[in-house]
Amino acid sequence: MRKKIISLFSRLEKEDPSIKSLIFFLSLMDKPRSNAKKKFFSLEKSKKI
Repeated sequence: MRKKIISLFSRLEKEDPSIKSLIFFLSLMDKPRSNAKKKFFSLEKSKKI
């Protein structure tokens, strides 16, 4: 399933470069969950400050 999603996004990326940020987010989620969550929440906190 995940490979299908990645191939779909790589096709979309050729059409729309702005999709890269979404791919980056998905790649974060592929890493160990706790690590990805820490990175995501630290990004969220930095936006709020």
